[in-house]
Amino acid sequence: MSGTMVESGSSGVIALTADHLEQAHGLSQALVWPYRVEDWKFARDLGRGFAVEAEGKLVGTALWWPYGETFGTIGMIIVSSNAQRQGIGGRLMAALLADAAGRRLTLISTKEGAPLYTRLGFKPFGFITQHQSVLAKAPAIDAAVPVRAAQADDRSAIEALDERAAGMDRRRLLAALMGIADTVVVEREGEV
Repeated sequence: MSGTMVESGSSGVIALTADHLEQAHGLSQALVWPYRVEDWKFARDLGRGFAVEAEGKLVGTALWWPYGETFGTIGMIIVSSNAQRQGIGGRLMAALLADAAGRRLTLISTKEGAPLYTRLGFKPFGFITQHQSVLAKAPAIDAAVPVRAAQADDRSAIEALDERAAGMDRRRLLAALMGIADTVVVEREGEV
């Protein structure tokens, strides 16, 4: 088997730092995941990340994001193709789960990652299909749908709606998103 070997005597798991982001982006590009370096920075700044290096190169990542005091989500779990089958994914997940102990955690799994997550006690409860596209122009919005730009006083309504839909407190995420994005709302009978 060719590839980069990671020392088997230690966990080798370290904190994912800003210095890792370019290499993390490279790992996600190898999987044709649509992340940009800016997306990695955004995710790392909002969450807690772990990494494994071998011979000075990043070979694995795992992040989790706390939502309130009792929930969290997991993502960006990647092990380089030349470093797989060495237990790196398991060590990253062990560090992540220890860090997030006591929380109800969810993740979206690839088919390749599902066996690891099943061994760790995760249970499937649905399926997600991801679609990607580069749009030449913004799609037209049906004029009958009451869409408008969000205003500062819409924030609490957006947060409440999101918490009802997601089942967890994601105010910190929403604030970060609203800080970098144009936000629109659908308003019906005076309510977002």
